[in-house]
Amino acid sequence: MIRGLKKLGAIAGGLLALGQWTADTQAQGFLPQGMPGGWQTSAPYPEPIGVPMHQPGMAPMYQPGMAQQVMPVSAAAYGQPSHQVGEANAFEGVVNEAAPRPYRFKLRGEYMWWRIGNPNINSILVTSTNTPVFDTNAGQLDQPDTIVLFGPQEYSYGEMKGGRVTGGLSLWGALPPLEVTGMWIDKTTVRLFAASSDGSAISPVLSRPFLDVSQAGPVGTGQEQVLSSGFPGLLAGDIGARASGSLWGIEANFICNVFGGDTVSIDLILGYRHANLSEDFEMFSRTQPVVAGVNLPFNAVNQIGFGLGFQTLVFDRFHTINQFDGANIGVRGFMGGRWLQGEVELKCAIGNTNARVDIGGESVLLHPGFPVRPPVIEPGGFLAVKSNSGSFHRNEFSVIPEVNGKLALQITRNLKIFSTYNVFYWSDVARPGDQLSNVIDARQIPTHVAYDPRVKNGAGPQILTPPQPSISLRDFWGYGFGFGVEIGF
Repeated sequence: MIRGLKKLGAIAGGLLALGQWTADTQAQGFLPQGMPGGWQTSAPYPEPIGVPMHQPGMAPMYQPGMAQQVMPVSAAAYGQPSHQVGEANAFEGVVNEAAPRPYRFKLRGEYMWWRIGNPNINSILVTSTNTPVFDTNAGQLDQPDTIVLFGPQEYSYGEMKGGRVTGGLSLWGALPPLEVTGMWIDKTTVRLFAASSDGSAISPVLSRPFLDVSQAGPVGTGQEQVLSSGFPGLLAGDIGARASGSLWGIEANFICNVFGGDTVSIDLILGYRHANLSEDFEMFSRTQPVVAGVNLPFNAVNQIGFGLGFQTLVFDRFHTINQFDGANIGVRGFMGGRWLQGEVELKCAIGNTNARVDIGGESVLLHPGFPVRPPVIEPGGFLAVKSNSGSFHRNEFSVIPEVNGKLALQITRNLKIFSTYNVFYWSDVARPGDQLSNVIDARQIPTHVAYDPRVKNGAGPQILTPPQPSISLRDFWGYGFGFGVEIGF
């Protein structure tokens, strides 16, 4: 009977202690103190029955007949218990309630939807007219009836999708936790413009306008001309433009805790960042005569030109690559309870951006017997001709500030789900639409009647266009949402 009363007393004492522990944890939160917010667990979990808790730097917590006492411990190495200390444990020798432990390793995967700042087209690229007159009123920019169909304007990639993966390792006091993050978003192809003309009497005029600097104009150097891809009763053809882009990067950061509490912590971020922005802008045009009296000039092969059955194709490509390398510094704030947690991260990378612009084009003559007869290919397109083709570089001091917000739900000690919102900015990058120019020497256009293959960077007859284009830079930004899963051990 005495033994039964002792058991009854132990059970009653345990219930009282459990009630006190529940109240205390609700009042204090369930987070350990002194660890970086992303590296702490969210709730205390019991040790296996009969296994007393003992950690380096701490006195044994459970001694028969003694109140529970916890000695100081390095906050950077271990989490603090979230229940009151100095209080007798009625479950002594039955169930040991352990303090939560921080993670040694974590892995986070995130799926993202982003939008980025719209690229810009800085030139008029396609024109038409409702009062066509061949050679004199076919979409030239100095004609009053000219209609602009494409450019100058901004264009959008729309929604871009990608992901972000973060792996982290904490050595529990040997070094601050290290996090390595990789992210990427991309848009494979966006159609920016597409128009066609079948050459019938009611078909539209489709022209690519340019200022020919090889000739004297009415008010100085240059005459307005067009490269036609469609004219009623004479020429049939197509004009199209498309773009693609991608953004990716990697960063490695040490996470140094500067303040830690039960529900709030603040971390300092120090590390390295690499970012890469790659974009393409491409234009295409096709032209073929629909009557025998019109010839296609392709003077690299035939000075007279080609008639029915022949086609000319013109390709232009402007490709930009921006690569950033620099130091990364920031701060991360963490606040939360047992289930719901929030995090705000402010970072800024400071370093150098290497902006590279690759420009290239080609013109193709297709024979009536194509594909049996191979095409004739000549270097140089329309916007990308011999004088401005090649690879050009520019280095510029840049900054990449970024703001990340996260709201997480702790499912188990090792698993949480979360949603994010990101804002990203990058100063001084090259974008392809800013590198376009319709100021061209007609002698460099293979499909123009004035084409002279000797004209390149001053070789042969004098060339008036600059041999190397200057690289235009502008700021870049992006923002988006994401959701993901994080596991920690």
